Amino acid sequence: MQLGLRWLTLVAVVASVLAGSAGPACACDCQAATETEYVQRADLAFEGVVVDVDQPFLPSSAANPVTVRFRVEAVTKGTTSTSRIALRTGVDEASCGFAFVPGHRYRVYAVGELTGLCAGNRDLGAAPDVPLEEGWPWALIGLGVAAAALAAAVTLLLRRGRGRADSL
Repeated sequence: MQLGLRWLTLVAVVASVLAGSAGPACACDCQAATETEYVQRADLAFEGVVVDVDQPFLPSSAANPVTVRFRVEAVTKGTTSTSRIALRTGVDEASCGFAFVPGHRYRVYAVGELTGLCAGNRDLGAAPDVPLEEGWPWALIGLGVAAAALAAAVTLLLRRGRGRADSL
């Protein structure tokens, strides 16, 4: 019986870690700037539509940033060799990430392959004329796999417990 309780405790701990932790402990603090200053700071400035937002399976601002894919419509600074570009940003505003919405048009400022809350990005509104390119929902798939593993572990523990009770 004690072994089953230990396994159940372990499964509960693993499930709580996979479910996530409490809210973020730090916050992003941006300095206000003008449009000209945002352009000066950026390597690349463009207007484009978000066609896909790839959320990481285990969100962590430093280790697993969000990847946002854009269809570039107009470049105001820098160059891009394609009409599609992917940038990374933090997972939430507390880690200075910008919450891009698929299907919305933005004015975007990037340094290298990074952009964020303090970069000066601006939502220009919905762009229903641009088709989305959404990929696999990896976060949802991962959550389903974790739930199935948890259910299998609990079922196994319950069967082991019944088997021992029947043999007594």
